[in-house]
Amino acid sequence: YPDITRRIVAEGHEVGNHTMSHPHLTNYEKTFLQTTLPSITKEVLLSELKRTEQLYQKVTGVEMAPLWRAPYGEVNSQIRGWAFSAGYLHVGWTQDYKRKKSLDSLDWVTDKSSQLYLTAGEIKKKILSFYNNSAFMGGGIVLMHLGTERETDRAATVLGEILDGLLEKGLSPVKLSEIIEDKQALKEAQINKDRFFHTRRLAKAPVRSGTFQ
Repeated sequence: YPDITRRIVAEGHEVGNHTMSHPHLTNYEKTFLQTTLPSITKEVLLSELKRTEQLYQKVTGVEMAPLWRAPYGEVNSQIRGWAFSAGYLHVGWTQDYKRKKSLDSLDWVTDKSSQLYLTAGEIKKKILSFYNNSAFMGGGIVLMHLGTERETDRAATVLGEILDGLLEKGLSPVKLSEIIEDKQALKEAQINKDRFFHTRRLAKAPVRSGTFQ
């Protein structure tokens, strides 16, 4: 969707890498252990990231932020290290293990008979209720998708209401790079990225994102 991608850039959003083919990187799906799959090597991962970056630059004329998220959230220290060597700092989504809650909107669940399935209204409630505890008012990252296989109950239909609700709670949208506390790691990722691609940095568009602080 090159036209949508160019619109995302034109409207000033910050874009990170998510790999080219969205592969499973660990065996978490089967064992609940984040053990790197035998088929995943450093070369395979970096190829996934590099091809995505190159296509993005070709379509938009700008480079991606030095950030990435592993498909399905499947990642470990080895995989994070491989990606960081090529200039990508890994960013997941907000999870509160004590309360057993997270900011995964679950908009990717398409089976209405699944216990995980949430309607658009329930997705809105899930995200806004996460911030009923003042201890979590410092910010968060929501997992939500531009497109899913859902024919109805798409999260996009309530996104405006979610944003309004978060603003009412005193939360403001900021760039993902702003919410990251380790600024040095972010700088090092960019240096690695420049070295990995052996190209001069392209001018970046103004950025903003759907993360909250």
